[in-house]
Amino acid sequence: MKKILSLIVLTVVVATSCSTTKQKALKEDDNTISFTYSAVTRGSNNEVVIKDGTVETLQSRLSDKPVTRTLTAAEWTALKEVYNKKTVKDANLQNIVPPSKKHQFDGALGATLQITHNDIVYSSSTFDHGNPPSEIKELVNKIIELSALDKK
Repeated sequence: MKKILSLIVLTVVVATSCSTTKQKALKEDDNTISFTYSAVTRGSNNEVVIKDGTVETLQSRLSDKPVTRTLTAAEWTALKEVYNKKTVKDANLQNIVPPSKKHQFDGALGATLQITHNDIVYSSSTFDHGNPPSEIKELVNKIIELSALDKK
C-alpha cells in the first residue's frame, strides 16, 4: 500500500514539475519574440515595436514621444496565433515580392516588417504601407490594429 501511495505521489510531483517547466518555457519563448513595423517616407517616420507585452508606437509627424501601452493576454495570444501560422513561419521574409511598388516614387510610405526570435532578426523587403504582401498581410494588419498608428 505504501509503495502504491508513494508511486502516486511521485507521479503527481513529476507531472506538476513538467507542467510548470513547460509553462515557464512558453513564457520565456514569449519574451524572445518581438515585432517591429516601420513605415517611412521623406518627412515621416512611423514605427511600431511589440515586445515584452507592450506596444510602442512612434509617429514622428505628430510627436517625438512614443505612445506605449500594455497588451492584454488575449491580444498577445492573438498576435502569436497569427505569427505561428504556416504562411508567416515559412515565409522567407527578405524574398517576399511586394504586390505594388508605390513606395519607390513616394506614392506610399515604404514599410518593412522585422521579426526577432531567439536573437535572430528576420526582415522583410520593403513594401507599400497599406498594401503588404499576402504572406504577411494578416500579421502586419494585426500589428497595426494593436498600435496607435493612424489606420489610414
